[in-house]
Amino acid sequence: MLAAVVSRALAAPLGGPLDALIHAHAATVLVVDGTAPDETIVAVSSAAGPAARADQILVAQTSMITGTVSTVDSFTAPGNGTVTIQLANIPWPAALSSLSFFASSATQVLASGTVPDAVGPQSGTLLQTFQVTPGTYFAHITGTAAPSSMDLGLYSMQVSFAPAVPLPAAGWMLGGALLMLAGLGRRLGFLKSGGELNAAA
Repeated sequence: MLAAVVSRALAAPLGGPLDALIHAHAATVLVVDGTAPDETIVAVSSAAGPAARADQILVAQTSMITGTVSTVDSFTAPGNGTVTIQLANIPWPAALSSLSFFASSATQVLASGTVPDAVGPQSGTLLQTFQVTPGTYFAHITGTAAPSSMDLGLYSMQVSFAPAVPLPAAGWMLGGALLMLAGLGRRLGFLKSGGELNAAA
């Protein structure tokens, strides 16, 4: 994930501690000269900034069934957040005659549903979301193949997790972008040194 670190260096050439920071983080650097001759605004874009986590795929699978099958898959939520389960009835060789699921913790059912019938070549898809805390959860799936399809059928399931906390790198990126814009604004004369807007001519 790209994180932005912005620093202001007064009369500091690229080298020394700043150069070490850039090399340590395998960073890309954008230098914008400030309005004063001894002022430089340096933006360092680094892949090694604060850890930012987006959605994680916990389970992704496609399964073939024959007859009627019930399965239980477990997954672990790494923290507080939202789990999304996407279940699809794939029409190969023909759509399953029924496909349903429920998600549970060790003590309670959290979500349940039945996948709508597939229409033509399109898969029938069910999407369910629910809140979790750190721990192990279970996806219970029951499917029945259509008798006219050699008693075979396919379904796919994807379980993803989105953390409840905001991405920590987002604040760094926003702050860095604002500082860069302020530096560009001063450089191009949009702002006076006192921070007042110049009157448009």
